[in-house]
Amino acid sequence: MTTFMRYALNKNFMKQRALLILIPAFIFALGCAHQQKTAVAPKPKLKEDPYYYLIRSNLEAYAGKMEDSVRDLEKTNYVFPHDPYLQFIAAERYAQLHRWEEASKNIQAVLKQKPDWKDAELLWGSILEASGDPVQAAKIFEKLIRQSPAREENYLKLAQSLIDQKKYKEAVVVLNRLLAKTPDSVSAYIYLATIHLTYLKNQNEGLRFFKKCLEIDPDNIRIRQQIAQIYLNQNKFKEALDQFLVIEERYPSDLGTKLHIALLYQELGDVDESIVRLKNILKVNPNADRIYYYLGLIFEKLKRYPEAIEYFVKIPKSSGVYKDGIIHAASIYNELKQNDNSIRILKEGIHKNSKVPQFYQLLSLLYEDQKNLEKGVDVLKQGIRELPNEEVLYFNLGILYDKLHNKKSSLQAMKKVLVLNPENSSALNYIGYSYAEEGKNLDEAETMIQKALKIKPGDPYILDSLGWVYFQRGQLDKAYLYIYKAFQTSPKEVTVNEHLGDIFLGQGKKNEARKYFKRALDFSKTKEDKNLEETKRLEDKIQQSTK
Repeated sequence: MTTFMRYALNKNFMKQRALLILIPAFIFALGCAHQQKTAVAPKPKLKEDPYYYLIRSNLEAYAGKMEDSVRDLEKTNYVFPHDPYLQFIAAERYAQLHRWEEASKNIQAVLKQKPDWKDAELLWGSILEASGDPVQAAKIFEKLIRQSPAREENYLKLAQSLIDQKKYKEAVVVLNRLLAKTPDSVSAYIYLATIHLTYLKNQNEGLRFFKKCLEIDPDNIRIRQQIAQIYLNQNKFKEALDQFLVIEERYPSDLGTKLHIALLYQELGDVDESIVRLKNILKVNPNADRIYYYLGLIFEKLKRYPEAIEYFVKIPKSSGVYKDGIIHAASIYNELKQNDNSIRILKEGIHKNSKVPQFYQLLSLLYEDQKNLEKGVDVLKQGIRELPNEEVLYFNLGILYDKLHNKKSSLQAMKKVLVLNPENSSALNYIGYSYAEEGKNLDEAETMIQKALKIKPGDPYILDSLGWVYFQRGQLDKAYLYIYKAFQTSPKEVTVNEHLGDIFLGQGKKNEARKYFKRALDFSKTKEDKNLEETKRLEDKIQQSTK
């Protein structure tokens, strides 16, 4: 029994092939132990021999079926309720299932029978740690260090308890104590590196400790990856590349490493090498969708637009970057003044994936550029049929209706935006300003605009809208206060300058009014999308201010 149990206490004992050979010795030992005990309570009737359930429990644990393993172990425990070794195994398995109360009960029963069993104390400390009592756990681990100062695991457990208590510097002290005993402890250096990187925010110290790990274990790829990531965080691309090249030597088929290398060559200015390496990845894995995307981005940056589009449109519709590829391709065509191709690409995108709101949004903007507002409205309506809860489509629809002078439909669309998102400051401002323009529902307009201003404090358009509400009420001084704040932020905004002119004209200050009307007209003429109606209105106001 002793031989088997010592073996069983090894954490990885379930993975050892010798397990099934040793089980009979354990069965015999348990049988002897059982014969020496007097039953104090009737045992439940089992369909199989208790040893059968023990063997099956072990095999289930080996296969990772912990729930099944615990159920079968419990059946064995019915027959041997006070066996400390079975209770120890039960505590381990309950802990793996996060059933802390049962794990605690079993391990405490073990320690009552075997108070000096260090593995049991270590497990008890681990259970306390994991179940939320790191202070008590730390006391146990400190005691174990005093009893077994050469055992690495005790120091690591104590360090983890201190980390959980946010006592990072104390954890560092414990790990240094371990290194004084075991200078080549890779685990200690990993803990130290993690503490400095994650908690003390000292990347250089973290890097130093990971490098110490590599000195001890130069083939540790995970450590090398950590070092490479630190270099990436520091924008030290050459140093990161050197690490990834070493990793590639050891794992030449790892696509993630190859991708890092290709992108780092691009960062370092060796675009040709980056392209070659990305294309090589596609030769090995033609379904690597993100590689098409990265190649598209590189060629787009190089202004090699046909190649960029070629790769963007090859991205499969199931890819997480399909949307981005289509948008990039459409944007390139738009940049080349090939709006028909932009429209074609977006239509194809919608055909393959009709659930991307940006496709409808951009397509409607392209039709707007072509002065085909009705077609833009149709596209947005199509998008809303596919995506009835997408607020951005309703908002854009409201804007197009506004440009078509269909104020009723515009307000309906904006109100739908607020149904979907009552905190949409742009819709709140739009509706409030629309009411203010018409001089109606001014109380409601003020409430909505004030709400928008709380969401986006200092926004010049919202400040201007609020000022216009007060203007319509005849509160010119208060109107000036808000509109001038908007002017300070956006001094070239046509509407803000015009409103300041209106305020001064209302106050009888014609010279000041004319100054701002002229500013508004000048800025209006510089806009790409010139508004003849706006120009005529401003010219009339300038003329009015000269009388």
